[in-house]
Amino acid sequence: MLSLTLLHKRMDLNDPKNLLVIGRTSIISEGLLEIAIGEAERGNRVLYLASKAVDKLPEIFVDRDRSVLKRIIFTYFKSYEALAQKLMDLHNMFLTPNLLIIESLNSFFTNCSRTNTDSYLEGHAKILAVLHSTVNSFNERSNANCWSIVSFDDHEDFSQQCLTTLIDLFYFKKNCIRAADEEFIQWFEDFKLKCENRQN
Repeated sequence: MLSLTLLHKRMDLNDPKNLLVIGRTSIISEGLLEIAIGEAERGNRVLYLASKAVDKLPEIFVDRDRSVLKRIIFTYFKSYEALAQKLMDLHNMFLTPNLLIIESLNSFFTNCSRTNTDSYLEGHAKILAVLHSTVNSFNERSNANCWSIVSFDDHEDFSQQCLTTLIDLFYFKKNCIRAADEEFIQWFEDFKLKCENRQN
């Protein structure tokens, strides 16, 4: 298991290009899909990682050009171990994605009977450590500009202590939002613009 002591020593994994969205998947999911479409329309490559297939694509997908949709790769995993392996394999990916989306990270932990255990926290921490390492690796490539968005479904059974710890370990407070989909889409656009202006 991942050592939490090691994670505390790697606080430099905090990166303004790694974002966290907190809220119910039923509310946030469509917003994430709209962001994926928006990025693809700009010519960017998107990897959309989820624990199960999207039940119904939103209307925004219906009239989109096929060339736009081809820039979005949907991949599904039944366990957090499979997700972690995929993220590690991405280091060897030839084409650099511009956006990695992980929908409802805690949905990959369906085999965990209790959400307040160290192993539950360490599993989430492992995914975020690998994700941030992967994003940083991509951004070290020439002309690369990769972002990540992770969503958490804050349903009643979810451990708030786990969520708070993960935010402290991996995210700046300004990189976290609790929002409905429309608010989140605008927030993402505004946040990216601020970061780009800061770099110029």
